[in-house]
Amino acid sequence: MKRALPVDRSFDLGKCLYMAQDFRWREIGDGWHSGVLHGNLVHVRQNGDALEFLAHSDLSDLLTSYFRLDEDLDAVYERLSSVDAKVARLVKEYRGSVS
Repeated sequence: MKRALPVDRSFDLGKCLYMAQDFRWREIGDGWHSGVLHGNLVHVRQNGDALEFLAHSDLSDLLTSYFRLDEDLDAVYERLSSVDAKVARLVKEYRGSVS
């Protein structure tokens, strides 16, 4: 069954999956990515301000936690950017890849 979770506009699924050293995901076409979380096969894709997913059960809580969708991304970026200028530049360049 297809379900959807709201995501912040700065969230970028592609960056989260392929730039965050997370090797459990495979692109399967049409924007969908397949992976296994806690023994559950799940397919995810971003559609604007929603994270759509297909799974045999409702994995909303698991995906919210895994992708940190309940975090205030602006506050996270501000904290990271306050560390130093290099980190601030990286946050600006790679915004959206927080998982």
